[in-house]
Order: sequence, then structure tokens, then C-alpha cells
Amino acid sequence: MVTLRALVIDDSSTMRRLIMKTLMKANVADFLFDEAEDGIEAVHKFLTSPPDMIFCDWNMPRMNGYNFARRVRADSRYDHIPIVMITSEKVLKRIEEAFNRARVDRYITKPYTVEEVRSRVLPLVRRIEEGGKGKGGQQKKAA
Repeated sequence: MVTLRALVIDDSSTMRRLIMKTLMKANVADFLFDEAEDGIEAVHKFLTSPPDMIFCDWNMPRMNGYNFARRVRADSRYDHIPIVMITSEKVLKRIEEAFNRARVDRYITKPYTVEEVRSRVLPLVRRIEEGGKGKGGQQKKAA
């Protein structure tokens, strides 16, 4: 199983723990987690050490997840990093904005199940594996 660095962004520490626990139960990768409580903190962590995958909430103080995703997508060097929006935002307009303007890869609404997370995240993990990326975007060494 591939090891991936994941940045989990949510203003609620309880929700961050729940997302990480769900991802571990989904068993799609061995995740090494880093956390941020809003988009500002996430930008700093992202630029310091880009993760392999991002999971972020929409509604957060200072900088929301939508604006964070747009900021990441503004730099084409990071187009390969999957962004999964995990949020309670269920309005169609918001979902369309997330996909079309923020260019997120997946959108999962709360509450969610382990199976739902597995089915949405596994194709992204496979895409990373096929691209030879892992552990912070570093090229995997050939065995």
C-alpha cells in the first residue's frame, strides 16, 4: 500500500480527527497526516511542504476551503495534487463552484460513510500511484 502525505483542513479539531479516522478505516493508503484549522494556516503548511493529497472543509474563518483550493490551483505546479472538499455545503451552486472554479477533484458532503469516502478517494490514490508520486510529491524510486 502506498504511503501518502495528506493535509486535513477544518476549523474543528473533532472533524479533523473524524476525517483522519475515516480515511484510516477506508484503507486506501497509509496516510501521514498534517492538519490546519483554516486556509491561511493551510497555505503556509502547503507551501512549506506540499502534500500528496488535500482534504478540506468549505466553511472556515480567515480563509475558507473554496478560496484555499483556488489559491492552490492558481499555481499550475500543483495541478496534480488531488483536493477533496469534505463539507456540509449541499447547495448545487456551491458544488458547481467547487468543481468549476476551485477545480476540486472530489466533493463529499457531511455526514458521510467510510464506503463513500473509500469509493471517492481510491481512484485519486490510484492516479497518484500510476503517476509515480508519493511522500510529498517526490518521485518513487524504482525497486
